[in-house]
Amino acid sequence: MTEHKKWTAEIELVICCSRTTVSQVISNKINELTDKGIDWLFLVETASQHRVIPLVYKSLSTVCREKVPADIFEMLKMKYLGNTTRNLYVKEEFLNILELLKQNNIDCVHFKGPVLAEIIFGDIALRRFGDLDILVRENDIERLCALFMAEGYQFNDKFDLAHDSAYLRNETAVILNNTD
Repeated sequence: MTEHKKWTAEIELVICCSRTTVSQVISNKINELTDKGIDWLFLVETASQHRVIPLVYKSLSTVCREKVPADIFEMLKMKYLGNTTRNLYVKEEFLNILELLKQNNIDCVHFKGPVLAEIIFGDIALRRFGDLDILVRENDIERLCALFMAEGYQFNDKFDLAHDSAYLRNETAVILNNTD
């Protein structure tokens, strides 16, 4: 891991690239920064830590592709494509879950994840998300958990729905994993 650095051209470049659209002023700033001799591995590490690789890749591709070393550009591209593939899979899973809830008359509110990516970023590929957030009525939680378990999901922890209904009444989140 690269040693910690204070405010650097790399950090400023990550900030400039972390947007869905790049104005001419920001484009000029990106070009100016890339002329300063960027520590590209530190830039990738920083963008990865802040989960903005897709935005950085898109901005650099658009503004100054020729200034990015080929190996770094390929690394960013592979991370971008991996994120896109994963997000499309998660979005499909999300749509299946919403349909399952609809079929079982469980009302929900969904937010963050693919919803936020499409509303705020306009492109599911530009945001890294790690989970699906769905709110349901408290009186639907046990039925929802049983339904998810029947669909192949498992609880993260040792959890037995039949014995742990008190847990469901007191917790604000239930974390499930798909076993597929």
